[in-house]
Amino acid sequence: PSTTSSSSSAPTTTVIPDNWQVKYLYDGDCPMCRTLRNVLSRKDGDAGRVAFVNIASRSYDAAQNAGIEYEDAMDTIHVIKRDGDEVVTGPEALRLLYATVGLGWASRVAQLPVVSSIVDALYELISKYRLGIGGVDAIIAMKRLAQVESGDDQCDKGEDDEECDAPEW
Repeated sequence: PSTTSSSSSAPTTTVIPDNWQVKYLYDGDCPMCRTLRNVLSRKDGDAGRVAFVNIASRSYDAAQNAGIEYEDAMDTIHVIKRDGDEVVTGPEALRLLYATVGLGWASRVAQLPVVSSIVDALYELISKYRLGIGGVDAIIAMKRLAQVESGDDQCDKGEDDEECDAPEW
């Protein structure tokens, strides 16, 4: 098992759908990562094409995830393809996730020559500073507060409130 330096409040067990096509290794302590997870999860619906694996969970096991250690997973986004445990990282991993859940148009646009270089540069910048970007936390907190105040707090996930973190865009 790999070691983690996180005390994530995320669940300690990961449910892997039987028919998963890709695994998204995400940092459950990162608001941006959770937001992407939530967008992908909503788009995937009940299809189960994406298995979400929280690398910040105390139960994260590199041996079950193509040998990707916590420290390596923290460097950049990692997606594991079911066929042959091929690992895709960086902007290409995002494109694969989008295509898997039916957002292929976003993936195709991101592959256009000019757009691709902008996306790649933007990804590198955001990836490098993702943990220090505090604006996302403030947006999430304001959205959740507005939901509670309006009585529209429909997030009832039990102990795992992770899915409630991202605003509904």
